[in-house]
Amino acid sequence: MKILLGTTSKYKKALFNKLGLSYESASPQFDELSFLRENSELPPRKYSEVLAQEKAKSLALQYKDFLIIAADQVCLMEEMVFHKSKNFEGALETLKELNGKTHQLFTSYHIIYKDQQLTHTNITNLTMHELDQSEIKRYIELDLPYDCAGSYKLESYGSTLFRTIETEDHHAIIGLPILKLANDLRKLGVTNFLGTHHE
Repeated sequence: MKILLGTTSKYKKALFNKLGLSYESASPQFDELSFLRENSELPPRKYSEVLAQEKAKSLALQYKDFLIIAADQVCLMEEMVFHKSKNFEGALETLKELNGKTHQLFTSYHIIYKDQQLTHTNITNLTMHELDQSEIKRYIELDLPYDCAGSYKLESYGSTLFRTIETEDHHAIIGLPILKLANDLRKLGVTNFLGTHHE
């Protein structure tokens, strides 16, 4: 079975590598911002799920014989969506908003294989410490979290920002809930886990 991971994210690839499966990767042919503008009636809690579905579908015609996996992640607090910050100022504004409060990370994947489709969403509740601005700035300078939903990296120094984290799968915080993903892949007939070593 040929597997395609629909991402160019080094974080998602590193997580998927833990399954020991041979796979290819490709960037979804999908304009996320245009889609959200045209579908503004979508509830924010559905963003990650629908975006993962659309990313997978964008690759389905080109990779017809593959099992396709695509994922997306949305940081949400009281219906306010926090996108990737892109720069220092954006990260600072995001972390100041999240400071001392509880927010949620919605991490979804969508699988397409022949006539079968599976979707799963992991919800993580994260509560930040009450931090002063100088500490937030030091964190941003260390981790440069500009390409992450919520502007933090839990796999790096970002763990110091939080008082509590509640989730079924900590991998989901980084970008891919691989515990549930491994179960779903087994349902679809994938059997050769741990057959490939990735550097």
